[in-house]
Amino acid sequence: MASTTKQLLTLPRHPKLALLCYLRYLLFTFMKGLTRHPIFAYAAPFVLFMLMLASKELHPHAVYIVYPVMVLVVGLTLAYFWNRLPEFKITRPVGSIALGLVGLVVWVGLYPWLGKAQADLTGGFNPRIFESPAIQWGLIAFRMAGFVLIVPIMEEIFWRGFLQRYLVKEDFESVGPGTYTHLSFWATTGMFVLAHADQWGVALVWGVLAGWWFIRTQSLGNIILLHATTNLGLGIYVLATGRWYFW
Repeated sequence: MASTTKQLLTLPRHPKLALLCYLRYLLFTFMKGLTRHPIFAYAAPFVLFMLMLASKELHPHAVYIVYPVMVLVVGLTLAYFWNRLPEFKITRPVGSIALGLVGLVVWVGLYPWLGKAQADLTGGFNPRIFESPAIQWGLIAFRMAGFVLIVPIMEEIFWRGFLQRYLVKEDFESVGPGTYTHLSFWATTGMFVLAHADQWGVALVWGVLAGWWFIRTQSLGNIILLHATTNLGLGIYVLATGRWYFW
């Protein structure tokens, strides 16, 4: 309180400058409080990812610029908040990898029926549209890094590390990983499906599978490994078959 009063007393006497300084102070105080809130570390990477990904709609080829930038920005954000995130202890590596591969089979196998209509199986992140091999492989490297490393961590700390626990109790950090209620499980799964609306059917099956494993193992690290395994397998499948619509 004393420091606040001192800052207000030292504001410039010119009314406009004083107002600008006071607004800057309020904004700084608000942002400082916001970034220190427990939710921020869990939600900021996800929100940044969604906002940057939405900007790809500005131009048909915008994604090839946006995605590498997104990988760097979200990756740095995760690194910045790393010490405030829960421990990603992997207790069931074999089971997590096995279920990740099951999730891959589900995603690829059911996609024609539970994903987009067959006529819409076009588009996606296709680095082969560029003639330069260096650009192609650079984009593939960024896509795989985002797909396998950034996205599984960023999504799972938001969906299951934060939201699924928050729907159990507002003080979500006091809720044990994998704690089950009907509301928390199905609401989280439903919102995960909405985030993958054009692939809603396979996203529902995969989301239930991942949510069940989270409850069974009570470990965020296991779910991240499951997610990363599915995405790694899907990335390899895309590169091998040229079915870029999965990206």
